[in-house]
Amino acid sequence: MLGVEDEFGQQGSCSHTHTHTQCETDLPDCPAQQTPTPKTGCDELDRAEVKCEDYYTEIVPGVFAQCWPSGRKQCLAAGKVCKKPAPGLSAGSPGESCVDLFEKGAKTSGSYYIKPSGAPDAFQVFCDMEDRGDSGGWTLVFGNTGSGFKSFRVGTPSPLLDPKSADGPSDKLEYTLANAKYIKWTDTDFKAILLAEFKDIGDYYKEVITQQGDQKTQAKYLKGDYVTYGWHDELAQHGDRGHYWGFYESGYKCWWDTNTKDRPFYNDNGGNNLIHKCQAYDPPYTWDGTAKRGGSFDYNIWIKEK
Repeated sequence: MLGVEDEFGQQGSCSHTHTHTQCETDLPDCPAQQTPTPKTGCDELDRAEVKCEDYYTEIVPGVFAQCWPSGRKQCLAAGKVCKKPAPGLSAGSPGESCVDLFEKGAKTSGSYYIKPSGAPDAFQVFCDMEDRGDSGGWTLVFGNTGSGFKSFRVGTPSPLLDPKSADGPSDKLEYTLANAKYIKWTDTDFKAILLAEFKDIGDYYKEVITQQGDQKTQAKYLKGDYVTYGWHDELAQHGDRGHYWGFYESGYKCWWDTNTKDRPFYNDNGGNNLIHKCQAYDPPYTWDGTAKRGGSFDYNIWIKEK
């Protein structure tokens, strides 16, 4: 047995020239001093994120190898090599969506990289991964936390990476809101206000952003007093001004009127009239006087694709 030291300074013993501490006789050796070239199919690592060179893949449990053009592998020390980062933690290893990452095991809320179908590059979003009663995997697509009124079409689109400071629409709505199956409003402490499902994925985006259709969208509420209404028309008007949410049923329900700059949801100018308040969750949200026409109520909008 020959004592060898791998490139990480870890001592191992192998009966041949492999430089790893777990010897595998069925793995070919690699020529010394050869500069590796990434091979198709190898796992890409974000070097800036994980401080690793080139490309690595697992060959046996706990032993990773560098990919070579010839298919030969250079074995590396178990426990000392760079592994492919968990999905979503780097641009080189994005998830398809927040809910995709949640289903793959991500359970900590924060910024993640995603690359939805059709997106040219991966980009960062804020994902709420905590199961607060509606499972995790929600993508932040809008916030209004500043003094000025914002809507999906009012405000400068930008990356939204902090619910507390998100103020305006996401700059990636065409890859997030456009794919929405579910939508949720919360305050900036993640306390839910409204939870609804779209009948047609992307229909709301088509109405509000691309200004196509009949200026309404089919939705149904999933919790709270409005579940009994089933599928119904929600307002989704065209242009920079209009009603971007709400319906009338013995009162204005969950009214988001961008003409009069309602700070969701208009509830009789901040009063206590439940006819005009949004009771679209269980337990119902406890509104304060800032949620009114021209008010200062801070809130976020989230979507989920499935």
